[in-house]
Amino acid sequence: MRSLDRINDYVNLVCRQIRWKKAHNRISEEMLNHITDGRDSYIARGLDEQAATEKAIADTGDAMIVGTEFDRVHRPKPQWSMFAWVAGFLLLGIFISVLVFDGTDISRRLLWTAIGAAVMLGAYFADFTLLGKYPKRVFFGAALTVWAVFFFYPWFDIGPITVHLPRLFESQPLHTTQVLALILPIAFVPVIYIAKNKKYWGLISSLLAYGLLCLIAFSAPALSGFVHFAIIGMVLLIIAVLKNWFGVNRAIGILLVFVPYVIILAFMIVVYAQGSWIATRISAVLNPHSDPMGFGFVAIQVRELLNNAVLFGEGAAPVVFPQAWFYSDFILATVINRFGWLAFAIFMGVLLLFMGIVISRCTKQKSGLGFFASIAIALTFFVQIFMYVIFNLGFTITHISLPLISPGNFAMVINMGLIGFMLSVFRTGDAFVDKNVIPSTKQSDIFSWHNGKLTINFKMKAE
Repeated sequence: MRSLDRINDYVNLVCRQIRWKKAHNRISEEMLNHITDGRDSYIARGLDEQAATEKAIADTGDAMIVGTEFDRVHRPKPQWSMFAWVAGFLLLGIFISVLVFDGTDISRRLLWTAIGAAVMLGAYFADFTLLGKYPKRVFFGAALTVWAVFFFYPWFDIGPITVHLPRLFESQPLHTTQVLALILPIAFVPVIYIAKNKKYWGLISSLLAYGLLCLIAFSAPALSGFVHFAIIGMVLLIIAVLKNWFGVNRAIGILLVFVPYVIILAFMIVVYAQGSWIATRISAVLNPHSDPMGFGFVAIQVRELLNNAVLFGEGAAPVVFPQAWFYSDFILATVINRFGWLAFAIFMGVLLLFMGIVISRCTKQKSGLGFFASIAIALTFFVQIFMYVIFNLGFTITHISLPLISPGNFAMVINMGLIGFMLSVFRTGDAFVDKNVIPSTKQSDIFSWHNGKLTINFKMKAE
């Protein structure tokens, strides 16, 4: 029997003892590399190939015992603490709805929370590696889906068939089309993933895909989805360049990343040049009283609500208080007015803590696919929070939702599905190895070779 066949038989016997099949590829690859290194070391000392192979295998240990030990420590990692965080935010949203808004539409909210929980669990047990296995299908499938809904907004009307699909999900179909843009960042991840080490062609192809998705998001009736994806996509590209993912000069790469932004800005200036739309909107954001009956009207109401707030306790309510608007779009501003700035500070502290935990787990992903998939969803979550907070502080630029807390039904389902998919990465990401990574013969976290002895650290987590 050839030495490689003998090693493969040994490795396969070890893997048969490991019930978590996703860990097989990672463990078998490292075992093969290090046993081969040991064999080569013994051959260099004068043993023949067969004897060197048997010696290297004997140093590794009995296959049944080694496999059993691996099975004991290499298993999916349940994300109970993250589920607790999600449940906490959902309960907070329900609490605010009952206490601040007198339980407005609470039965509908509970129904959609249950639907979102089912979607999150389905995503939690999904295989995130499908992003890497079918990158083109994922990208074009998501892009075409979002574009189709945007294009046919607010209904599908093909011949005799007219279906008000968005209205099935939300009483405000305009909001539904914006929410769909939240799936674009995760659809962009496979493009970045397959562009690894393809130099400038990889970066340029990623920029073209980014531009296409920006164009699709821009075709929506509102700009919220476009603004959110434009920010998230740029951050993903910058991270990829800084991680040397494409293998290009970092300075040149960063400059290239900003090219689509220059094009997008020029395009928007041309599109909205008539009537000085951009100048009027920016002026209203900075000074709402410059357009009190137009773009600045809502901002004036929000700032009056905040000006009447106190540090702790309930502030004075303004004369004009359109509660129907504030129920969905201005939850934080209302909470500040009802409970004080201290309540807002505590809430932001909790959010920052949650952000820190999520980012920490994202950065611990050892595979490129796991890292970019999890960080894309984290950014989708955090950009929504940031834009919503800015919106509630009186700078009414744009927003989609406050994830898990604001009552947008379709937004809640999409966000919970994305969070479930991110937790899927956290749960099984340790077992995944990027396909385009060349196996290394250097020491790993699991195996180490010293003076002809192979040491296995069973307690070390797989990368």
